[in-house]
Amino acid sequence: MNYYTLIESLIGRIELSNQEIQKYENYKKGREGEDKFISILKSINHVEYIYNLQLKNNQYYQYDFIVITDKVIYQFEIKNYYGAYEFKDGNLIGQNGFIIKYPSAQLERNEYYLEHIITKLNIQRIVKSYLVFTNDKFTLSGDTNDDLFILPTQIKKINQLIQNNEPQNNYLIKTTLQTLHDPFEDEFNQYPIYKFENVKPGIRCTYCMNIIERSLENKQKMITCHNCYTTVSRKELILKTLEELLCIKGAPFTMREARKWCNGVHRNTLLYIMKGHFKVKLKNKTKVYY
Repeated sequence: MNYYTLIESLIGRIELSNQEIQKYENYKKGREGEDKFISILKSINHVEYIYNLQLKNNQYYQYDFIVITDKVIYQFEIKNYYGAYEFKDGNLIGQNGFIIKYPSAQLERNEYYLEHIITKLNIQRIVKSYLVFTNDKFTLSGDTNDDLFILPTQIKKINQLIQNNEPQNNYLIKTTLQTLHDPFEDEFNQYPIYKFENVKPGIRCTYCMNIIERSLENKQKMITCHNCYTTVSRKELILKTLEELLCIKGAPFTMREARKWCNGVHRNTLLYIMKGHFKVKLKNKTKVYY
C-alpha cells in the first residue's frame, strides 16, 4: 500500500493533519510534472526508461527518470515549479524571495553514484543529467546553464537527445538497472492511525475529492459533482471508490461492504464494474474481493 495513495483515499473520510495534507499536495504537484514527462517519453518510439528508481548503498538515491540511449544514460530530475525565478550563485530565487538552495546538488550526487554502478556493471555508456522544468508558467532568468536545465520552452530538446538505434542493448541495460531497485520511500512516511469502521464511506468526486452525498441513479451514465460541477462517468466513480475501499481497509472486502461503501449501488452493477479489475476468493464461505 502506497502512502500517498492511502492519504488521497482518506481525504474527506477522516480528519488528517495539516502536515499530511500539505505533504500530499506537494506530492500531487510533483506527480503532475512527472506525468507530463512520461507523456513526452511515450511519444518517442522505442524509448527505454525507468521511472522512480530507488537505490540503497549506506545512503539513499532516488532517480525520477533514467533514460537509456545508444551512447548516453540520462538522469532527468523533474521540477514542477511555477512563477518567475532567477538562477544566482547556484540557487533558484523566486520573485517572493523564496530560495531553493543548490537544486543541482542532488542531481550531481545521484549522477556520481549512477556512474559508479555503470562502471561496476561494465556498461558502456556515459551519464548526463538534467533538471527538467515542466510547468508552462515557470520562467528562469540569470545565468541559465543549457548543460543542466531544460526549460518548458526547450522540452523538444528531449526528443533530440534520445537515440534508439540499439534497442536490444538499451532494453538489456534497463532491465539490469531495474533489478537493483530497492524501494525505501515509505520508510520516511508515518502512516495515519485510524479504525476502518470509523472511516466515512461514500462515492467521491475524482476531481475535487468531495463525497457525493446523493445516491447515483442506475440509468445515469454521467454524474455531475454538486460541489465542483465536474462531470464524470458513473462507472469511473464507482470503480475508483472500490479501489479506495480496498486501499483503506487493507484487506479484501465483501459485497455488503462494497454496497455500503458505494451508497447502496446494486450488487449486479458492482459485479459488472468489478469484472476485470478485481479478483474473488472464498473466505469463511463468503466471497471477498481484492
